[in-house]
Amino acid sequence: MNWGIRVVIVLVLFLAGMTFMVGLAMRQTNETVDANYYDKELKYQQVIDGKQQLAALGQRVSVTDSAGSIWVRLPEPASGHLDSGYIDFLRLSSSAADRRISIRPGSGAVYSLPRTSFVKGWYHVSVTWTNNQVGYYFEENVQIP
Repeated sequence: MNWGIRVVIVLVLFLAGMTFMVGLAMRQTNETVDANYYDKELKYQQVIDGKQQLAALGQRVSVTDSAGSIWVRLPEPASGHLDSGYIDFLRLSSSAADRRISIRPGSGAVYSLPRTSFVKGWYHVSVTWTNNQVGYYFEENVQIP
């Protein structure tokens, strides 16, 4: 086999590989984890302050899966006088499965969500709330089976 045929074979393999990669890239979705990420970046100091307030308590938010429900428990010292807040379940692979639950004043420190309302997989859970005019923030990744 002469060198000209080898060059043609290498070029054909290269073009086939590039065509495969372009086809693979066109199937990918271009979702971001959060549509309002730029606005949230501008307010990130509130997140830092909320994490520090929660760390000062020495307790953390509990996100557990039991009895067919997902339970979110706020620490008692930070839930006696709830002002407002929300719990976000952001599905890492599809924003269509994201959930947001509002925390209303006087609604208590324990939230139960039916597991059937979630798609199985990994979620980024973030809890933002104010209690007695003090802001708190918690986040972790949770797998829902």
